[in-house]
Amino acid sequence: MNVKRARDRNPRSRRLSTLGAFVLVASLFAGLQWRALASAEDTYRVANAQLNQMREDVQIIRGLRQAPVTASSRARTNQELLAQVEKALSAAGVDRANWLDSVPQPPVQLPQSEYKTVTTRLYFENLGIRQVAALAHELERQDPTLSVAAVSLANRRPDTSEFDVELGVAYRVFAPQRSAGDSKRP
Repeated sequence: MNVKRARDRNPRSRRLSTLGAFVLVASLFAGLQWRALASAEDTYRVANAQLNQMREDVQIIRGLRQAPVTASSRARTNQELLAQVEKALSAAGVDRANWLDSVPQPPVQLPQSEYKTVTTRLYFENLGIRQVAALAHELERQDPTLSVAAVSLANRRPDTSEFDVELGVAYRVFAPQRSAGDSKRP
């Protein structure tokens, strides 16, 4: 009789063992899926936070493009600008003899803006990198509306660390565009 009971228990215990193994595999699979889902949720949260930060940055950049931090209310005469350059040369310790020429450029209307950029090209010879940096710093320090918009260096004598330099010094002027109907108004 004991043998018969042992045989009866054996198929039952097999079924229980199989069921237990299935439950174990299913729980492991569910655990792995839960971890993958949690990881995906974390990735989504990070990506969403980065997207929101990028959107805020875009709004800041658009705002900065629409309203420059510094601008003049009028265009300067070339003599005014060159006097400012001479002050910056002196403060930067650059010899006036190194300044070759200056060429004013026509004003350029900024797209979708009420500002124009006025640039003057300055030409120098035999300047070191430190002198160029000091000059650029002094120009912007003495007059925050001025900025160095372009720098071009040419080393015509490779045996020295001095360069021929072209600086584009620019400033912005508030210059609203008028429509055809505005010019007829008193």
